[in-house]
Amino acid sequence: MRRTIFLFFSLLCATYACTGDAKVNRSDAAGSALPSTAPTEAAPVAEATTPPATAPDEVPVEAYATTARRPVLDWSPYTVEEAKVEFGSAQLGRLCTNKFGCVQSTLYPLGWSEDGKFAYLIKKANEAVEDLHLILTIQDMESDEVLASETFKASDLPNFREEKDLYTVVKSWEYFWPTFAEQLTAHDIREGTAGKLLPLPYRTNGEIYDFQANNQEKTNDLFAVDVVDRHELIAICTDVGQKRILNHQFGKYDLALRTQALGLFRSPFEARVAVVDGWEKRGYEGPPNVLAFQLVGCKLGEGFE
Repeated sequence: MRRTIFLFFSLLCATYACTGDAKVNRSDAAGSALPSTAPTEAAPVAEATTPPATAPDEVPVEAYATTARRPVLDWSPYTVEEAKVEFGSAQLGRLCTNKFGCVQSTLYPLGWSEDGKFAYLIKKANEAVEDLHLILTIQDMESDEVLASETFKASDLPNFREEKDLYTVVKSWEYFWPTFAEQLTAHDIREGTAGKLLPLPYRTNGEIYDFQANNQEKTNDLFAVDVVDRHELIAICTDVGQKRILNHQFGKYDLALRTQALGLFRSPFEARVAVVDGWEKRGYEGPPNVLAFQLVGCKLGEGFE
């Protein structure tokens, strides 16, 4: 019995001593008892995202999905559409007076740069087929030099179908925006600076400006019709003088029947204007004819004699 009790107390003391040593040893190792650590929270599991069904570059042409390609510069296609210019009888004067009228090209003024460049978009008239044909032009209105010109035809795009015309100016502007943005940015064209088409004669600072044609005609041998061969546009400032701002030679197939200045756009940065010089082109197969135009620069208040 004594032996049993002795063994029991020996075992109990040994157990207590080991536990105490372990506690002291842990305290000595750290300088103090180690703080207890709170349980670590499990990291949240990210929700799985569903990839788009179609990658941006795989979107059909008809969708015009260009959001991923659009640069920082953002020029609303709806602003462009709202600015479009269509000419009525008040501007046309003696142009397109036949009973069939004219098929018109449409002008979309875009804006000016501070150094006299003017950007505009033309939707060419379709005589025979429905094929959206756009021309972006950036022109120096001091020298009339065309600095940039980009032409886009809907029929050149994949999956084009004439009977399903999805190629409006708004959609095409969005689709070709990277190219448009590159040119507009390169030439520092400012959005919202084109202004509205101003009527002729144009009155400013107490002066009156008008623009008249001086044309030479000849007979076109292909169609046996008289057409304008050489065309001059003369700027006239009342009580000041005049100056020639355009000397243009029409080509054999231009078939220009007559010309008329239709109005102008004025730069907000200087006394410079872009004159819309219109001309009536004989329809290739006869009426209706086509209204076409070109833009000509003019510095107001200088060079008039």
